Amino acid sequence: MFEHYSEQRVEHFNEELDRRLERLEKQPLSGRPSQIEGVRYVLLKKRWHLYYRLANATLYILFLWDTRRDPRKNPYSDLD
Repeated sequence: MFEHYSEQRVEHFNEELDRRLERLEKQPLSGRPSQIEGVRYVLLKKRWHLYYRLANATLYILFLWDTRRDPRKNPYSDLD
């Protein structure tokens, strides 16, 4: 997925992802609800959506979506 990016950009993305996950650990309901019940998402680095589900105090990462792609291919999008 990240083969077209420099090592530095990938490292910066991973750091942002870690920060976002730490925040979700403390505030799991801070993400926006998706169209699928129980699934939420947060914006990551302007172009990425991180979809997740909270179940029994466990945070499950479901999907990482690049918003530049065709939104009809995103199984969690708000498009019908």
